[in-house]
Amino acid sequence: MGRLYFQILGETRISNADGRVYSINSVMVRTMLAALLLEGSGKVVSTGRLADLMWNERPPSAASNLRTYKSRLQHILRVTTQSNRILTGQRGIGGYSIVADSQEVDLLSFRSLRAEAKKKLLAGRNEEAAVELKKAIAIWRGPFGEDLANTGRLTAIARGVNNERTLAVEQLGRVAITIRNVGEAIQLLDRHVNDSPTRESGWVLLACAHYMNGNPAIAQSTVRRACQALSEEVGLLPSADLRAAENAAVRHDDRWFQRHLGSMR
Repeated sequence: MGRLYFQILGETRISNADGRVYSINSVMVRTMLAALLLEGSGKVVSTGRLADLMWNERPPSAASNLRTYKSRLQHILRVTTQSNRILTGQRGIGGYSIVADSQEVDLLSFRSLRAEAKKKLLAGRNEEAAVELKKAIAIWRGPFGEDLANTGRLTAIARGVNNERTLAVEQLGRVAITIRNVGEAIQLLDRHVNDSPTRESGWVLLACAHYMNGNPAIAQSTVRRACQALSEEVGLLPSADLRAAENAAVRHDDRWFQRHLGSMR
């Protein structure tokens, strides 16, 4: 079986061992591939589960449509590796599964690197943890789910998957501050809050980074930027953490910032 790389963190696509990339034109075929990969290698996803993910209202032809999408996906995989990766559930188990090891799926690679970073953080090996987190974040080419079927269930799953990246970015920001790579943390977190302006924990971390970089005034202005973004985007008042960060910057309260960074492990 030839080596493939299934990429769903960004544009949904497949690449082979030679580095050739195969885009998938059909949104429903892309969605079926993503649904199978989310379930895991060799695990049968029932036709009912697939239909619920792929349609808000299941059409009468759902079972037939799924067979068509499965055939199209099989064809793509056979062209890329001359192997069959899509299996049909055995008699009595209606559905499909995909064969792919963890190193062939970008989401699983990302999760593996995050888990390794967590182990290193627990062992106090912060510099090594930062390396693993950078590798994990670099796997992402864009948000998950934007080129898939727009259904309620899939949107909820996508929100959770994309939040994993958000947490990894914030974890890397915290680690970078801890190991005194504060300039790097500021660049990372500044991009982060621009991408996610209502993410209060990101703003608090950015304020921490500026303070630990010797700029309490910029830490205060960061909180004001956060308050403006929250008001304009969603009409919210700042959280207790944001207010506490601003007060700590005014008081030059080193201990508050150190405690806050330590509490985000």
